[in-house]
Amino acid sequence: MTSRDPKPAERPPAASRYAPLPGGGRLLAVNAQGLFAFGLGAAPRELLRDVDAAAWSPHGRFVAAVRGNRLLAVDLGGRVHWSHAEPRAIRWPIWSPSGFRVAYVTNRREIDVIAGDGTGAHLVAGSGRTRPVWQPGVAAERLATVDAASRVALRVADTGHVLWRARMDRAPRELAFTPDGRRLYVLGRQRVIVLSAATGRRLSTTPRTPGVFNLALAPRAGGGYAILRRRLAAPRQSEVVVGTKVVATDPGRIRAIAFSPHGDWLALDRPAVDGWDLLHLRGTTVDRARTLAAGHDARLSGWCCR
Repeated sequence: MTSRDPKPAERPPAASRYAPLPGGGRLLAVNAQGLFAFGLGAAPRELLRDVDAAAWSPHGRFVAAVRGNRLLAVDLGGRVHWSHAEPRAIRWPIWSPSGFRVAYVTNRREIDVIAGDGTGAHLVAGSGRTRPVWQPGVAAERLATVDAASRVALRVADTGHVLWRARMDRAPRELAFTPDGRRLYVLGRQRVIVLSAATGRRLSTTPRTPGVFNLALAPRAGGGYAILRRRLAAPRQSEVVVGTKVVATDPGRIRAIAFSPHGDWLALDRPAVDGWDLLHLRGTTVDRARTLAAGHDARLSGWCCR
């Protein structure tokens, strides 16, 4: 489970799904039954049935949920406040830091934005194979996007106006802003490129890591990030890296990672155990761990809020 597993007698027991959530905040899960939130009480709370994907609003008061070609806003009591339909399926919902906009991508490979009250849906740009992300820490609503030519761009969400573009060798696996919004991480197959959010200028590039394939990046409050990757050479395994240190491994699949709001806990979505590992980090060292029973095939969809 971790790169330096404790002895069998020292392994942390699986936590009941009714146990308090370590790290505070709220975790969001999507499974075959529907949409569930952890951290709202003693038990996980079902918010909605038949959900394909979901994302928290910035303060965790609402969830943007996808059901086929419909985007829905649901509150913590399970009440649907509005619903918006597109001609084709929707994916990648993401709420802006202000709460006033929701972005999503349709199967037409188009990025659309809708107001937080479910009105004014409009096309912003074409989309490549990378999820768009909102820039935090700015007054204007801005989206970082990747187009079909593998160019990263920062756009004004209401008009689609491009503030800057940065060309990449190939489509990034993922984009992620630092919590203060000043830098943009561009996750490539074997390296991380850091861009200035103000200009798009390349600030740094990590060395290539041969024999691995990067899958996801999770920014950490206070600085730094974790990377989920798959090792292609022996030993073939999934790995989670914080800084330069491998903090967790699994011979099977790890689907997603997310930091707690304060950056002290890291959640790992491990479908083989029908739950998530929660690792407590001091710097890059795991000093304790728990396993949260999240239900069969529950997909980790976000951890908020301070």
